[in-house]
Amino acid sequence: CILTCIRKPHPQRSIIINFISLLDEYSLFTDLYFKAYITETTDFYTAESEEQAASAGADVPTFMGSVWVRLDEEQTRWKEVTPTYAFDWPEVLRTLEMALLKKRLPWMSVGVETAVNERNLPGLQRMYNLFGRVDGRALLCDKFKAHVYSVVGSVVRDQERDEELVDRLLEFKAFVDTAVSEAFEGNRSYANAAHDAFSKGF
Repeated sequence: CILTCIRKPHPQRSIIINFISLLDEYSLFTDLYFKAYITETTDFYTAESEEQAASAGADVPTFMGSVWVRLDEEQTRWKEVTPTYAFDWPEVLRTLEMALLKKRLPWMSVGVETAVNERNLPGLQRMYNLFGRVDGRALLCDKFKAHVYSVVGSVVRDQERDEELVDRLLEFKAFVDTAVSEAFEGNRSYANAAHDAFSKGF
């Protein structure tokens, strides 16, 4: 298994590096190594993603943190093991992101609720960036809209704090506007979703 040989430094890694050099000499890198590497990367990280998401105590922030770690680790390994093939890294990165994230998007999108409730702009931005890398921003936008609608409705229905209604809505609206402009980079779909959620929620 290629990944087993190179994921952690050990004596077998040098064998792979020497093998790659040999393949390079005969223009066989793509057919005999790269295609297999992509396949094994997909299988390995799809399985790891499923295992982490299903593990006891798994939560979205922890999972997202592990994804960033994996991406950094793999980029470092690619540079060390295949230094002459930097131009192939974008395809490896795309494969990693799809394997780690694509099937987890519905579960991960719930994290937008926590991030909004905690007024966590960096967290929202990280989600926006990750979802964008695997064509998931429409799903994230839908979850963001639904939660904004829910929060607005909850504030409006809270009769015990009725005297705070205006201030609470203004504070939340200010945060949502900032989230759209900063965390979501002014994305018009998110701006429209927020506007619609406020209008209907109120």
